[in-house]
Amino acid sequence: MKDACKESPLYFAAYVWLLIPYILFLGGWFHLWISVPLIAFIIYAAIYIYFNTCVSRERRQTGCMPGFNKKRIFLILALVFGWVIFSGIGGVFWQDEWDHGFRNGVFFDLVNHPWPVLDYEGNRQELLCYYFGFWLPSALFAKLTGSMEAGYLFQLLYAVIGASIAMMMVCRYAGAAKLRILFIFLLFCGWDIVAYLLLDGYDGFANAVFDLKDLSYGYFSAPSTAIQLYFIYNQGIAIWIVLMLLLKVKDKAGMVEFTWALLSIYSPIAAAATVLPVCVWTIKDWKHAFSVLNLGATIIGLLTLSFYMSNRRAAGFSLNPGADFLIFILFLTLSYGVYLPFVWKEIRHDYTFWLLFGSMCILSWTRLGDAPDMGIRCAIPSFLYLTIVVAKKSLSFEKWPRLRKVLFILVFTIGAISPVGVYARAAYHNLSYYSGRINSMKSEPYPTLFMDNPCHDNFIGSTDSFYARYLMPKRARLS
Repeated sequence: MKDACKESPLYFAAYVWLLIPYILFLGGWFHLWISVPLIAFIIYAAIYIYFNTCVSRERRQTGCMPGFNKKRIFLILALVFGWVIFSGIGGVFWQDEWDHGFRNGVFFDLVNHPWPVLDYEGNRQELLCYYFGFWLPSALFAKLTGSMEAGYLFQLLYAVIGASIAMMMVCRYAGAAKLRILFIFLLFCGWDIVAYLLLDGYDGFANAVFDLKDLSYGYFSAPSTAIQLYFIYNQGIAIWIVLMLLLKVKDKAGMVEFTWALLSIYSPIAAAATVLPVCVWTIKDWKHAFSVLNLGATIIGLLTLSFYMSNRRAAGFSLNPGADFLIFILFLTLSYGVYLPFVWKEIRHDYTFWLLFGSMCILSWTRLGDAPDMGIRCAIPSFLYLTIVVAKKSLSFEKWPRLRKVLFILVFTIGAISPVGVYARAAYHNLSYYSGRINSMKSEPYPTLFMDNPCHDNFIGSTDSFYARYLMPKRARLS
């Protein structure tokens, strides 16, 4: 069997990519009596996954799937590398002032202050409380090397590895490693540009083409992979990996909850939006759901939840008063409805999609505090799943009737305007950056999260919480 056809290294690497930040999180944010046994559990879980799932079963394969060859895989991975580095992760290229600025502030504090990051000015009872799992490996590397630059480059490496793993798993799921799979993944988007015209008219339309990242239909939104990577990369890459792993292990109830729980430190909103299919997969094979992996994952998940409950916004969960039913219907039509006819045969009885879709519909009407994060993040799993189904369906494009081909190209092209605008925006700002007309947020990070970050309340937790009183390591306690 050719190396390119082995799935075991790919899926094992996905778990390792997700697990490393958990080891750092447990070691840095919890008492030793909590962290040591759970870190040992994570090491056990990795060994178990490798020997009982990856090696013994996957090596029984007898042949390759069509469309897989080393040259094409290398080309796809090279394009993924370019896609990631051009996003600004790691600071080699220009970084967006708003999104990268705030996230650099989190990274800055993780590098420059002891873990857990806590009231380092000495006059405020505050705790850095955020889903910062993505930055922990690079922050540790920066601490060890004494170089923020080294940390940024490691952050880029971690992102490239994660995106590459996710892309290869998408190709595996589709059944072939072809460029059309990659291009659909990079360019798939709802008709955001049409929504802008309907909701805002023609005023500012030319500029809007290059700046639709914040478009929401009255707090409803389905971010494309372009938006996820270029603006919310700390969540997006992990969501791709976890969703693909869940689709791989959905018939193995002993691993489903464990796999799902790994998403919590990267994107708790996306984790909430995937809970329904996870419950169904678990109930279907409930006898095997009582496993060591799932038990350990439950404990880690509860500890992570206790940490998040320290956040100031955690108590502000409520219905979103700004949501509008007619705009919601418009959102569903332009984000999902325009693509469903092309994959209806595949998706109409696919309960995984409909459970993700239903979760999105429910959570879209809620909010945390006064922020619309629930409504503009909870659609990521369902829309990503639709992206993957469309990509897989595209492999039979040559067999489609001519009219269907023309209509799909038209629908896809209209949707792709927004991702192309994201890439064009990045290209324009990079030209300005390298010509010296503008600065990048890498060179102007918010110096301290607590003092200068405009989104201060998003990242701050109380030191009077259950976590801070009972679970936080004593070295971090305030005097």
